[in-house]
Amino acid sequence: MYGTCENEDCGNYMWPCPLPDDHGAVICGPCGTPVTNITDIKPEEGTVLPEWISEMLTQQSSAD
Repeated sequence: MYGTCENEDCGNYMWPCPLPDDHGAVICGPCGTPVTNITDIKPEEGTVLPEWISEMLTQQSSAD
């Protein structure tokens, strides 16, 4: 799993950070913003998955 901070003022902006499979709520360390862009596919640095893919992955993981 990877979480990506989308806060443009953050030093980790658009940097995918690895997360353990059993992660709970994710908060960005440098800026404190809740991280909602979480996926099991490692994004390329500096890019974001399209919103519809992120939503599909969220729905899929909540159905498991």
